[in-house]
Amino acid sequence: MVEIGIDSPSIDTISPEIKNFTKLESLSLTKSKIHILPPEIRHLQRLKNLNLGCNQLDSLPSEIGELQNLEYLDLFRNNITSLPSSIRNLKKLKRLNLIENPINQEERKRIRRLLPKCDIRFEY
Repeated sequence: MVEIGIDSPSIDTISPEIKNFTKLESLSLTKSKIHILPPEIRHLQRLKNLNLGCNQLDSLPSEIGELQNLEYLDLFRNNITSLPSSIRNLKKLKRLNLIENPINQEERKRIRRLLPKCDIRFEY
């Protein structure tokens, strides 16, 4: 498995050059200051695991829905209030961690409708 894992408070951006890591299957960038996930993330078609916990993300780009092989998405402890509708395209997604994000009840229901077969965690 090709993977990258970095836990560093000094990282605040993900370069658009991430698109060049086409063989990447697991990406973990936690405990950082990342505000934006670049749309170029869509080029990581082999990605199965994406861990962006403990960052400062407010949202995800709609291109996240193009990650057809994604099985696990960890967005623990960010500032996300909603997810793009394209998230419904993640047919292989088994688990979505949204614990400690300010997501209201209406949005939680919407996310559950978009991903009916996924184990979604909003709380402990």
